[in-house]
Amino acid sequence: MLERRLSLIAASCLLTAGCFEKEVNPRPVKTSSQVHVPGQLPSFVKLEHTKKIDWSKKVQHFASEKVELTGNPNKSAYLGPQLQVNQPEKWMWLFWKESGSLMTIAAFHKNSGTFEPILYDGTEAAIWSRNGLGSAIHGANLHTPSNVMLPKAGEWALLVYIDQKLFDVLLIDVIG
Repeated sequence: MLERRLSLIAASCLLTAGCFEKEVNPRPVKTSSQVHVPGQLPSFVKLEHTKKIDWSKKVQHFASEKVELTGNPNKSAYLGPQLQVNQPEKWMWLFWKESGSLMTIAAFHKNSGTFEPILYDGTEAAIWSRNGLGSAIHGANLHTPSNVMLPKAGEWALLVYIDQKLFDVLLIDVIG
């Protein structure tokens, strides 16, 4: 009798635990005072910033101090490979701007009209912003490394904000 009760209790616990198991989110989002979850864009990121995008002006490949970069010459660029869907990569961001400390990247998907965070912190959580831009490198005034990833193939506009002001837009293609 006691064995049967223990078996029923154990089975009940297993069934209950299975019903309430958390769903795994492949793109967890970290929240803090400077990081916002999708759907909660930083307040300075505006949909109107996407209205004037000329989607034909893709990023260029160019050399700065003999280093191949991708971006908009003398404005902003990155050093890193082309993105593939859900494949994390390491990029070095470079900015031709005299000063700044907070970088925010809001990735806007052309076909779906949605924003996604592209940056990842050391725990693989998606974030909107990264504080602490470094000094001059490869001809640019500011730089910072980051992990990046996007969830969908297609055309993306990377809206680059420095200290909460729109600084540049990088148009990239993510391959599937």
